[in-house]
Amino acid sequence: MDLAAGARIAVEHLIGHGHTNIGLAMGTNVSGTTDGREVGWREALQEAGLPEGPIVYSAFTRPGGYLAGQRLLASVNRPTAIFATSDMQAIGLLRAVHEAGWPSPARSRWPPLTVPPSPNTPGLR
Repeated sequence: MDLAAGARIAVEHLIGHGHTNIGLAMGTNVSGTTDGREVGWREALQEAGLPEGPIVYSAFTRPGGYLAGQRLLASVNRPTAIFATSDMQAIGLLRAVHEAGWPSPARSRWPPLTVPPSPNTPGLR
């Protein structure tokens, strides 16, 4: 799976809808290397001639996404769009967005970036 390419496509989508300050809710990476999703986010912004938006690193969880959303939305450099790097983070981020009174994704143009579930995911057969 090419995480950088997927992130690049999602961020290009946001740029295509006029966003010029795109924040990043980046999951913490235990391997110590730069994650492909962060690379793709940076590449898309650079290719569009846009500065990097604010970044918050948090766990790849709903609470992590919620915390990232709160921090990004309270930022002096408040983004006009946020790219979350996992579905679980996005769920938590949506709660923070809702609490802040931002438009819901149903009225916005937020592309999903999902990872297919593993056959070992509980509840899947």
